[in-house]
Amino acid sequence: MLQIRSELLQVYQANQLVPDPRLAHSYDYQMDILSEDIIQQYFSKDFARKKVFRSFLKKGYQGVLLSDDNKWVGYGWMTNLMLNRPPHLPKQLLPSTGYWIFYCHTNHDYRGQGCYRRTLYELYQLILQTQLHPDIYVDTDLGNNASHRGIVSSGFERIGCVQSRYLVLLNTWIPINAKWGESI
Repeated sequence: MLQIRSELLQVYQANQLVPDPRLAHSYDYQMDILSEDIIQQYFSKDFARKKVFRSFLKKGYQGVLLSDDNKWVGYGWMTNLMLNRPPHLPKQLLPSTGYWIFYCHTNHDYRGQGCYRRTLYELYQLILQTQLHPDIYVDTDLGNNASHRGIVSSGFERIGCVQSRYLVLLNTWIPINAKWGESI
C-alpha cells in the first residue's frame, strides 16, 4: 500500500565539548560495535530490527549496542556525511561534512537510567577515533522530550527543525521533500 507520511524532527549539533567520561562506566553495560554477529546474537527473533540493522550495515552505517548479560539495553547508529546520508533525510538538506547520529533507542526496561546518554557517548568516541574536531549532528522526533533531555545533557545544542515528507511503499520510507527551519 502506498502512503505519504510527514515527520517533524528537532536537530542538534555537538558543541565541541567532550562528553562526560563517567558515562563510559555507567552501569557497566557491555558496548559492542554492531556487526552481523552481534545483530544475530541479540536480535535473532526480532525480525524487523534485524532486517533494518542489516540494511544499515550494507549502506556503510556504524552502530553501537549496549547490553546487560544477553539482553540489549540500547543502540544507536551514525553515518559520515561525506560517505552517506541518514536514511530518513534527503541529501540536499544536509551539511556535506560531519557525522549524523540517528536511529537510537533504549530498551523499555532500561529507560530513565542514562542509557541513551551512554549510547551517544559511545558513538561520539567512535567518531573521535577518526576525526579530532568533527561536526556532529543528531535528531529526534519533535515530541520526544526524553530524547531531547538526553541529547542536551550530552553536550548538544538545538539548531533547528526539519519537516520531512515521505513516500512509504512496502515498508520503505523514501524522502520526497523536506524543509529546514529554526522553528516549525
